This record gives sequence, C-alpha cells and structure tokens, in this order.
Amino acid sequence: MPSVYFLQEDARQSMVAVFNFTEGPRSHTIELSDLGLPQGHHYEAYDVLNADAPVAMEGASLEIGPQDPHSVKLIKIVDTAVRASAP
Repeated sequence: MPSVYFLQEDARQSMVAVFNFTEGPRSHTIELSDLGLPQGHHYEAYDVLNADAPVAMEGASLEIGPQDPHSVKLIKIVDTAVRASAP
C-alpha cells in the first residue's frame, strides 16, 4: 500500500515523501491544491534522493512514477513566487 506524507517547511519549500510498500511499481499524481499549496503560483519539484533531479509537473499536479516496489521518493517542492530568505 502506498503512503504519502507532506511537510511544509516554510512558505517557499515543502517536502513530500511517497512510500511504495507494494510488490509492484506504482505511479502517482498529486494535486498541489490537495497539499494546501497556494494556487496560481509557479512550483518546481526535485527528487532529493536522486541528486535533485527534476520531477515532472503537469500544471498544478506532481507526477511521480513509475516508482519501484519497496521504495521511497522524497520530493522537494519550491514555490518560486516566494523569495528565498536566510534561515
């Protein structure tokens, strides 16, 4: 069974962890609005565990997959409409 966890770190950056505990590959479409992210902003997504490789986005949806069995994807979502600031 796949599990999805979301953490909004600040106004600019969020993280999504997608676990696939199944015996087969899985694909996911995650609506950014379902995560509570503001609509109308431009987002970029990166696979943190794969050298920050870009993750496909289709409009306001995050496209993940196919994801290997017994694996995790950790996706960083950056809202480019929010200016970066010092920690």
